[in-house]
Amino acid sequence: MTVESTASQRQPLTWVRVLGAASLVLLAWVGSGLRAQTWPPTIVILMIAGIVTMLAFRRPVGRLTGPDAARVPHPLRRSTLVWGVLLAVGLLWEAYAFFHQPSPLTPSFTHPTLSTLFDPFLEYRPVRFTGWLLWFWAGRSLVRL
Repeated sequence: MTVESTASQRQPLTWVRVLGAASLVLLAWVGSGLRAQTWPPTIVILMIAGIVTMLAFRRPVGRLTGPDAARVPHPLRRSTLVWGVLLAVGLLWEAYAFFHQPSPLTPSFTHPTLSTLFDPFLEYRPVRFTGWLLWFWAGRSLVRL
């Protein structure tokens, strides 16, 4: 279901793309310096997610070509279902773990949230910066901007 990329299909490097990439690197650096699990990084993430979601929905849905076109009649519906189920399972896990903590500000290692699991790894700013960059790369790969 993937389309092979050739040199003729790649989009040319433009100033808009260079400035966009530089902005994301700067945003990752600023975001990695914010104190974890506070409102400022949450607001930054929500703004980024909102912008990317808006850009993703503005793009027209492409048609599959080749042998996959006949085999997969509705690729958007199928992928939406898969990602919806994964999102629901993740949210249920987070909600269960959050509500089984001793208090909202005290993490529980018996019922850990993803934040509790990743906190030891993301203690240092260079690691958090790399995490932000990986998060941007994963988001770009999923949305294909």
